Amino acid sequence: MILKLKSTWVIFLIIFTIGVISSPTYTHAQSDDIYESSEAFGVDFKQEKEDETFFYFGRFLMAGLGTGVRTFTGNLGTIYDPGFEISGYITYFFTLGFAAELFTQYSWHNFVVDNVSGNIALLNINLSTKYYITSTQFTRALVYANPYIMAGVGQYFRFYNSAQFPSSGKENALGFNFGGGFEFPVKERVFYIGLRFLYHWIFFQDEDQTSTGGTPLDGDALSFLATFSYNF
Repeated sequence: MILKLKSTWVIFLIIFTIGVISSPTYTHAQSDDIYESSEAFGVDFKQEKEDETFFYFGRFLMAGLGTGVRTFTGNLGTIYDPGFEISGYITYFFTLGFAAELFTQYSWHNFVVDNVSGNIALLNINLSTKYYITSTQFTRALVYANPYIMAGVGQYFRFYNSAQFPSSGKENALGFNFGGGFEFPVKERVFYIGLRFLYHWIFFQDEDQTSTGGTPLDGDALSFLATFSYNF
């Protein structure tokens, strides 16, 4: 009788234990603690999972070209006409959402100041960080468009041929770029077509001066580009 009772309790405990282990609460707690427990043994499963996700779904090295228009703000916006712009860039991805980009842009512009016309060219070489917005809080369509923001620093070279400017016909200046854009996949993880906007905050040597006729020369640059990117 006692043996039969013990057997009944053993069977009950086995069934109860199986039920607890397989319950959602236990499973969730176990999944939450697995990363912390693994770190105690020198194994970072969480990092390994992130690396594996990046390997299968991420981009590594991307190169591209861009074309569009560059215009100016302030008084330079009234002096310089909007001009055609071309761009080239290389992007290196550290994670799914973080990358660094080296890019260059070149544009041509006509100008009129103090009734004297001429033309200029603006060349810049920049290094920027790039953050892709991958949050699940956004709609699927927005995430599919790969929205990103970027910021960086660069060197700007301006070439012009008019004596109306107090500085020489060639100068270089430090500047910062801020902006963002979208990258729409034509072929996932291979080819992307995008849109990009950049604000160039440039410290021109004569931005706090005037032309020989008294026209202020303050202003920065804006770039609007269509981009074409290939992922290696």
